[in-house]
This record gives sequence, structure tokens and C-alpha cells, in this order.
Amino acid sequence: MLLKRLELLKEAGQIDQEIVNYLLHTIDFIEEETNCRPVEDNGAMLFTHLAMAISRQKKGETCGEMEDFLYEQLKADEYFNESKRLWHTMKNKCPIPCAEVEEPFILLHLASYLRNVKTMV
Repeated sequence: MLLKRLELLKEAGQIDQEIVNYLLHTIDFIEEETNCRPVEDNGAMLFTHLAMAISRQKKGETCGEMEDFLYEQLKADEYFNESKRLWHTMKNKCPIPCAEVEEPFILLHLASYLRNVKTMV
């Protein structure tokens, strides 16, 4: 279903093939790093936001900033550092640089993904 979501975003003209290719690579990367393949149930928010963030960058658009108190809560999350480590690799392979304003939201979705897969045991 996650792959179907990406295909629907592409068919709707929201993302292009370059973004799809990057996201497919990122799905594989996250699976290698976490030993859990991102699927619709655990990865929909992360990959939808990442797809749209990259699309916004390509269009010269941006999103609003995360509120400071939310970012402080995120930094206290037990998965924050691991999220930052994953994002560092992901953003270096991204086809277009993501605006800094997008990073906290991506880290939030990464932390949520990590929490979901780590508590599935």
C-alpha cells in the first residue's frame, strides 16, 4: 500500500519519478537500518511528508515552521538522536536539498516510525 500511495502521488502530479526513485531507495535504506520494512501502517506519514517536502522544494515552496515547544518535546524524544542519524544519511542522498524548516517535521515522522517499529516486538 505504501508503494501504491507513492504511485498515486505521482499520477496526481504531486511528485515526479525522481522523487519516487529517491523514496524507493529510502524505503530500502530504512529497512536496512531498522530491520523493518516501511509499509502503509508504519510509514505512510513519514513518506508522504518526505515526498511533499521534496516536491515543495522543487516548486520553490516551503511549509510553516514547527513551533518551538513542539521541537523541544521532539528533542526530548528517546528516538530523536537515531532520527537525526537516519536523516543525515537520507538528506545527503536527496535529489534536492530540503529547507531547514522541513527538517523538524521529518525528524518527528522518523521518531514516530522508529517508536512504532521498536515497540512491535
